[in-house]
Amino acid sequence: MPEPLRRLLVMTRYRTHATDVPLRELAALSHALDLELLLPPDEVERHADMLELGYMPVGEDEMDQADACLVLGGDGTMLRALGRLLGTRVPTVGANFGNVGFLADLPHERWQVGLAQVAGGDYTVVDLLTVQ
Repeated sequence: MPEPLRRLLVMTRYRTHATDVPLRELAALSHALDLELLLPPDEVERHADMLELGYMPVGEDEMDQADACLVLGGDGTMLRALGRLLGTRVPTVGANFGNVGFLADLPHERWQVGLAQVAGGDYTVVDLLTVQ
């Protein structure tokens, strides 16, 4: 079984209001799960108020230092996150806060329970093929 997660990169969908509540819930949950929450520069611009809740800003060149990436959004958000992390070894898990959520592993209703399992090391990393 993989090691528990400690540093979690967080990416969200473009419309900020759709993920404000889950970002706040994640901040509260992070203490119980012993997670450091990381935000890339564009996420800091959209969610600057989250820095007060303990999210840490990281540069684009530091994103690969995360143990995993949590995507709060739909399939488009997931594809953008995967593209940004292409070439790194950062595994990515999605919580469905979009319309379809085909690529999201964690359902909207129980994303916190699923994240707790993943954070504890209960996950399998699957390498995906890419098209160049």
